[in-house]
Amino acid sequence: MHRLWQAWLVSALWATALPLWAAPPDIRLSAAEKAQLGIRLTPVQPASAITVEATATVSAAPGQDQMVALPYPGLITAVLTGAGDPVRPGTPVLRWASAAVAEVRRQAQEADVEVAQARAARDRDERLYEADIIPLARLEASRARLTVALAAQAARQAEQRAGRLPAPGPNEDPGQSVLVAPQAGTVAEVLVAVGQRVEAGTAAVRIVGTQALQLQLSLSPEKAATLKPGDEVQVPARQARAVLVGVSPAVDASGQVPARARVTEAGSLRLGERVTATVAARRDTPAAGPTAAAQRWRLPSQSLAQIEGQNWVYLAVAQGLQPVRVKVLGQAGDDVTVEGALSADAQVAVTGLAALRALHPRER
Repeated sequence: MHRLWQAWLVSALWATALPLWAAPPDIRLSAAEKAQLGIRLTPVQPASAITVEATATVSAAPGQDQMVALPYPGLITAVLTGAGDPVRPGTPVLRWASAAVAEVRRQAQEADVEVAQARAARDRDERLYEADIIPLARLEASRARLTVALAAQAARQAEQRAGRLPAPGPNEDPGQSVLVAPQAGTVAEVLVAVGQRVEAGTAAVRIVGTQALQLQLSLSPEKAATLKPGDEVQVPARQARAVLVGVSPAVDASGQVPARARVTEAGSLRLGERVTATVAARRDTPAAGPTAAAQRWRLPSQSLAQIEGQNWVYLAVAQGLQPVRVKVLGQAGDDVTVEGALSADAQVAVTGLAALRALHPRER
């Protein structure tokens, strides 16, 4: 124990004479003193990637999440699907009654009749004109009436398509209709109930395509600065993988940077759940060697010592331990990625850091 106090005293004396630009001196400790202080060493690992941890929400890829709404006011008469049901384009999801639907269909039928009449009149006038019975002006007027009728018919047909109104059956009430799925996927939720009166635009059924998922990540600005499109994303708890496709250049209201990753292996991911993801920012593999300054390494997070706002590790050397200043680039789980003057065969202290902080040479 006397030698420990002696080492501490030597470190303090060195600190008083140490220029600000010089590296801190080694902390001289024998193997027995290391054991007495509970110091255990662990090897450093070269980091080919800066690994950062982020919270992510699982969602459908763009264009795969659709909310089906009712185009007109009415009354829900039957719900034909439930959450978890697979659907294809055109699959009926609910039945509803609406006076507005009956009126739209009536107007569409009138437009069809007007087109038929206008076409017949045009054809008749063309024959009469060819026989020199009527003037050209009358034929042109018939053609104009047909053009107007066709435009009205197209508008009525477009209105029915926008409202996803299928043609009623021969014996079907024109005021009854079914709401159909616009895409293939799975029903995520049904937002209406039988007997409910709804207004135009009421959201009724949410359908998502589960074949294409994405992760919406939330990153601190420091973490976001280390990432770029193409970096690998993993969700170990769900055995899922993804590829980063974009990082927002702006922060949201909470001060976080949104990012998005395309899921390549879904594993057991479920829509809407929040998961912890790790992002590996691929970079060049650090060079080996005893003086590989400013290279990236992976260490256990407990090997870091924070002293006066700076991060240090204690590198094993022949006479004891050498304090080495490092810069933390990212953290994932129990590991951190750092940048500093370490080497591929180096070992750093992972326990006993409380005693080493007391022996750490301070600058004046």
